[in-house]
Amino acid sequence: QYYIHIGDDRYVDLGLQTHRVKCRVHKNFKLILIAEKKTVYDKFPTPLINRLEKHFVLTSSVLTKWQLDLLSEFEEWIHITSCIQNFTEKDAFVGYQNDTPASVIFQATRQLNNLKEKALRDNDNMFNIPLGCTSLNEIVVADEDSCVWKEATLNYSKWLLLQTSPPDAVYRLRTETVQLLKDEKDRLVNLYFTDQHHSCLVDFLHYHLSQETSCHDGGLMMQVTTHSHLLSSNEMEEMLQSLPMIERSHVNWLLLQQFETELDFTNNISPAFQRQAGQSHDSFLIINWSLMRGQSYLE
Repeated sequence: QYYIHIGDDRYVDLGLQTHRVKCRVHKNFKLILIAEKKTVYDKFPTPLINRLEKHFVLTSSVLTKWQLDLLSEFEEWIHITSCIQNFTEKDAFVGYQNDTPASVIFQATRQLNNLKEKALRDNDNMFNIPLGCTSLNEIVVADEDSCVWKEATLNYSKWLLLQTSPPDAVYRLRTETVQLLKDEKDRLVNLYFTDQHHSCLVDFLHYHLSQETSCHDGGLMMQVTTHSHLLSSNEMEEMLQSLPMIERSHVNWLLLQQFETELDFTNNISPAFQRQAGQSHDSFLIINWSLMRGQSYLE
């Protein structure tokens, strides 16, 4: 943020304890540091914070006007479906944060665009948006600011967020009498337990890994939270035998507890995210871990 100009060159003071030196800075140099707010407040030294120009970034800040309009309606739906019997949004959706609704809207828009491009490329419009009657055939010709596209995005956002709900939160919807949910709660319950396959891990993986339902060109990253025990090696082999689209030789199964440092963990999983030259198959990485209260295996 602060430079000393000498002729046509720019210099900045760098200091280590009492030793300071002026270093020349290239004219095109830019330093962008991204960190969580809590990390900045708790760990960053004050001189570093003062030296940088600061911006507080939320997902909502990258949304367009029509997405922001949807965000308000989506947040109202989240509040109604979750704040039942003294429960909160964090009880109804695993990992819920204040920025979650905007992130879901952003992701839903991106995935719908992927589906739209795939439909145009493959001439395949056989797809219905969950929780609504909008078909892909309708949104292929719809503009992003049209009512059809907005309805499809809102319904798809509900579908995405519903995947993070624990079963008890979905069961609580049956007791809710709010008019806004009367026409929707039965569909939500049926969608969660039937279409999204939360009752069976094999069905869940088969559904998301199938070519027909996948709209993630860059791959899939999924977190499954359960109160059950961790999968044993025998159970893992049995599960993989039920998934014919996955070759056993392409699967890497790890226990998080086997790593002592974050560097060891990063080095071990990096090959799964890097397609080697001439590699035509996809990698399948499974990380098993048990997170105990008050304990974190990775910082």
